[in-house]
Amino acid sequence: MPSLRSVAAFALLSALTWASRSSIMGFTLLVAVGLAVLGWHIAGDDAGEDAAAAAAKKKKRPPGHLTLAKEYDPQEQEAAAAASSGPVSFAESNYRCLLSQVGKEPTKAEVRMALRDLLLAYLPLDAADKEVREVVTTVEALLAEASYSKLNRLRGVLRGQMQRSPTEKTMWAALRLWSSDRRIASSRGKVELCSLLNHAIREDREPALRHALVLTRAINLFCTKPKNTRRLWGFYESETASGRNDRWPNGRNSDAKDTTFRGGGLPNEHRAFFAVGRRFRSRMFVASSFRRRVALYFMKRQKNPRVLWTLRFDAENGCQHVNLLRRADGSQIAEAEFLLSPYTAFEVIEVARGCAGTDDDPHRITLAVAHDNQCETWPEDLPLAPWS
Repeated sequence: MPSLRSVAAFALLSALTWASRSSIMGFTLLVAVGLAVLGWHIAGDDAGEDAAAAAAKKKKRPPGHLTLAKEYDPQEQEAAAAASSGPVSFAESNYRCLLSQVGKEPTKAEVRMALRDLLLAYLPLDAADKEVREVVTTVEALLAEASYSKLNRLRGVLRGQMQRSPTEKTMWAALRLWSSDRRIASSRGKVELCSLLNHAIREDREPALRHALVLTRAINLFCTKPKNTRRLWGFYESETASGRNDRWPNGRNSDAKDTTFRGGGLPNEHRAFFAVGRRFRSRMFVASSFRRRVALYFMKRQKNPRVLWTLRFDAENGCQHVNLLRRADGSQIAEAEFLLSPYTAFEVIEVARGCAGTDDDPHRITLAVAHDNQCETWPEDLPLAPWS
């Protein structure tokens, strides 16, 4: 269908052609105006093509420009992709460098922004506007799950706590997000937020790491120094009426005293790293269970050779960076998980030999857990585990 510009040009030239038949001056005017109209028409087509190309480019532009952190830079992304898969130690990690730049007690608004920017950072580079809108929808859905519900407000009133502090609400929201089973579309496929968060910590690259650290800080409000949670927050009950600490594997609430279990997969190429006597740090949140059966359930879902980790905690000193996450604390899963902070230090104290790595005969590795990650006996330059 001809454009309005083409119709107007044709009408003008027709009128001038009729006028040119009566005089030479009219013919000269026809040629001059004809050239001008032709140039106007071509320029208009070029402008239209440029506008269409600009619109197409804008549509295909990766969604990083929506984040508040900084403008999307393809060269920076390529350089990041060419970098190593992670740091050599905690001392050399970007995680350690950026930790001081992220507030120790992020606000709920900061958690919201970090969640959005983290999801956008892991969208495919050729993501369309529809996928960006899906991220926004996912963020709203996750935050709706993470809200401090009326039921929990009522529980607080019944316990004599009329008002929750902003920090408490931020911690609650972060734990709800961590335990959500909602799968999120990303460049790594559809994964849960906890997997994406751990991946960002392991990769140790900006900008995703900076966003992940805000969420990590909020979760660590719960994980660190659990013995002080009651005094600090008035939010979680640390002890029962009988004085027994139900947040610690005490042998009555667990299969073994001071011991938890974790099921997973362990590629054969990484088995040699976990030799008896090896001290290392794990660059991710590490969740384990008081019950062996729960660990075995998760172990059987793995694709790699099976491994059953046994985590032994210091009976005398406890652990300053772990806490039991239950439904009452904000968890959305039925099974409670004993959650350790990222970069926790471990020592391999036992490795079972001759295991097949199957469901019936998994590899079995026993680890001692550092009671304090900042203790001098666990230096920051310990090697990082290639697998957890």
